[in-house]
Amino acid sequence: MEELTFKPLLRSVLMILIALTGLFLMISPVRPGVIGGVAPDLLTCVVFFWVLRRPSHVNIGIIFGLGLTADLLLGRPTGLGAVARLLMSEFLRGQSATLRDLHFVFEWVV
Repeated sequence: MEELTFKPLLRSVLMILIALTGLFLMISPVRPGVIGGVAPDLLTCVVFFWVLRRPSHVNIGIIFGLGLTADLLLGRPTGLGAVARLLMSEFLRGQSATLRDLHFVFEWVV
């Protein structure tokens, strides 16, 4: 029974660690794979992926906290990116069942 309550916590911690690793890569001076272009926002990609695949394992506090951390570390307006990421992730959470039935290319475009 303990394993059932431990898995969602473990998945949330795993998502936070992956998102913070992406954030670290964004603020690091060495940008592997970026040749004269703009790197994608890895934090947003991780959050949106997790919300689309496992909407019940990510709560709004984690999304807002990660967004606020990214805003503070990247020098963005405090809270603006966090709120935008939160609103978009909640939109995607509502659409996750519909998007899961679509072909991968259409899901990726959305």
